[in-house]
Amino acid sequence: MAEQQAPTAPVPVETHDGRAEQLPFSGASFDAAVVSMTLCSVADPHTALAELHRVLRRAAGCGSSNTSRPARPQCGASSAGSMPPSGPD
Repeated sequence: MAEQQAPTAPVPVETHDGRAEQLPFSGASFDAAVVSMTLCSVADPHTALAELHRVLRRAAGCGSSNTSRPARPQCGASSAGSMPPSGPD
């Protein structure tokens, strides 16, 4: 779906295949990230978050949301939040 909509997005968009637990990017590559409907569908959410932390620059922002009833109760039935700025320099 993202690949189909990328050409008409109001900002430049690139899509990449990969696993949340092993992101195909160098450390400190991004100023911001959005995680939506992801952490309840990956095999290892803790590793996925560690990878997100690794690829974010220091003081980067990160937003997350989950608005469905997940199979794993630790994800919560409905939640929204953000991680504090973090990441390597």
